[in-house]
Amino acid sequence: MATRKKIGEEGVLERIRLAFDARGTGRLRKVRGGRFVSLGMGDDAALLSPARGHEVVLTCDWFVEGTHFLRDKHPADSVGWKCLARAVSDVAAMGGVPGCFLLSLALPKDLAGGAWLDGFLGGLRRAALRFGCVLAGGDTTERREVLINVTVVGEVLRGQAVRRSGAR
Repeated sequence: MATRKKIGEEGVLERIRLAFDARGTGRLRKVRGGRFVSLGMGDDAALLSPARGHEVVLTCDWFVEGTHFLRDKHPADSVGWKCLARAVSDVAAMGGVPGCFLLSLALPKDLAGGAWLDGFLGGLRRAALRFGCVLAGGDTTERREVLINVTVVGEVLRGQAVRRSGAR
């Protein structure tokens, strides 16, 4: 549990690092062979290395309190799972495989050090493990309502992306 001093942006970042580095990222890198994300969370930006003969697939999705979920009705772990699953499904719809994601998270102060954030990160981590998608970084800020933006980066064989124009 975070101490009072850790609540705030640095405290939230530390909770995210602990949730993914200690229990998620390491296992995910073994699944992906460490190939796709060559430099992840903790630097100014991530470095990606898609496989030879592949193209990058990139998508992002908002998940906004009051529009996409209600904090008092939807469990935090379900919110975490669903926000990543929705974005990963966009990559899959194009025939791609997810490689990593960025998390931008705006939280009210009272959620930064509590059970809601822990539940959210738990659901997000479960989805990341299920979909083989490493957390590569992101951003945090403070806001009255919860705003979540997930950007997923994946890869597809060059020329094999399934486009809407090809739908039947």
